[in-house]
Amino acid sequence: MYHPTPPAGSERLERMACRKRTACGVAFALFLAACHTAAPPAPAPAAAPAPATPAPAPVRPVDVVLLPVGALPGGIAPAFAQSLSDQLGIEVRASEPLSAGDLSPFPGTQQYAAEDVIARARVVGERFPNRRPRSIVIALTEFDINTRARATRFVFAQTDGAAHAAVLSLARLVYDAKTGQKATPALVDTRVDKMLRRIIGEQLFGYAHTSDIHDVMYSPINSLDDLDTMGSEYLSRTPGSAGGSRKLPPPPAGYTWREINELHAAVLVPTGWFFKSERGEGVFAAFVTKEEIGTSGYETGVSINAYVGNSTAPGKLGMMLREMAAKNSAKVTSGQQGVFATETCEFDSPREGGVEPVHMFVVGIVNTRTSASYLITLESPASHWDAASKQVQPVLEKLALDPRL
Repeated sequence: MYHPTPPAGSERLERMACRKRTACGVAFALFLAACHTAAPPAPAPAAAPAPATPAPAPVRPVDVVLLPVGALPGGIAPAFAQSLSDQLGIEVRASEPLSAGDLSPFPGTQQYAAEDVIARARVVGERFPNRRPRSIVIALTEFDINTRARATRFVFAQTDGAAHAAVLSLARLVYDAKTGQKATPALVDTRVDKMLRRIIGEQLFGYAHTSDIHDVMYSPINSLDDLDTMGSEYLSRTPGSAGGSRKLPPPPAGYTWREINELHAAVLVPTGWFFKSERGEGVFAAFVTKEEIGTSGYETGVSINAYVGNSTAPGKLGMMLREMAAKNSAKVTSGQQGVFATETCEFDSPREGGVEPVHMFVVGIVNTRTSASYLITLESPASHWDAASKQVQPVLEKLALDPRL
């Protein structure tokens, strides 16, 4: 069962064993324990054993690097990196500031070539630690910028898909659109957040621009009024040129697609069912459930636990799934779909207090190229299994995972 605020470590497993539970919570807890618990050290010759050394937390691959260029205040990039990580569920990190160096404005102006800033940012992005091939770097600068063609008076931002880089200028974002005086800090923050989301949507998620001004992907942005009126959410998921999004087929009758941007994935949700996602310690989890998840969890549904950026996860996941099958006298079946290796097992899991068992269908999926690992569990009270499995079968069969993640 899903628990909104699970306790940490071994204490979590002990307390979960005393609760009414279903497969989802057990699998999530075991997977976390398997991936984060170090083997105990050998005891010292003396009477007392040496204390265990905690295993270092796995380092998540970086999706977006925010690079301050010039004399921006030091806390801006880290603050936005944390905010975007929390809100979008991706890994955004701030780089150390980069000096202006040999950058110079166009002759007779105070404007800098956006292409020059992007070129500098690209170099930093390519050597930033723990980046992945699709990672992007966004330069934040106080310089007023324009393109070399100078077809317009200025640009707020410029992107280069081939370079996986972009630049966002704060030079004009700090002013009030009507008075020309300094804008409030809250308004400036909102503007920067919108523009960063727009760049990430284009370059990381692969979303196309739209003419809907209520969408953060609105284009063209010709003025601060446009920017202030523009929405801040991804209302459209139309694939663009960056290729980060896929064109999904029409959903079956009675289902709708729910995209999971954090995993570059999509899942079907039956009409009337609920969707929830959250990030744990090194694990991103999504749930499609018949009952709304509250303090007591759910009885029927699918959990998707994704573990990305740890080369030991595939082995730990396979071991956990085989141990689960052995404990319940179940058979493990292996398969392969493209780059994804799969292992499945199915069994009844007893529950305490005379409650009927939960029937579980568990799938382990490993991307053999990237080591991204997924633990997917369908569960339902045993007496409802036939009906539940028919309704959830399309969710499992049509789960759209990104082979590049």
